[in-house]
Amino acid sequence: MKGISFGVKKGDVFSLLGVNGAGKTSTFKCMVGDETISGGEITLLDRDVNEIFQRPWLLDGIVGYCPQFDCIDEFLTVN
Repeated sequence: MKGISFGVKKGDVFSLLGVNGAGKTSTFKCMVGDETISGGEITLLDRDVNEIFQRPWLLDGIVGYCPQFDCIDEFLTVN
């Protein structure tokens, strides 16, 4: 992933489109903390994601993510 830059307005839904191997899934994984960021920076809500990952409640109700694979959490229960 190189040279990715974009902004999303409040209330918008977005997706990344591209050929296989372009880094779409990796980009989202880095944005939500499933992968470690090896370079550059990601900012959500005017905060560095590394700060947010230390306080994940900052994203509650703000960012939603549906992964391409393994989207069912084995620890999720329904009451």
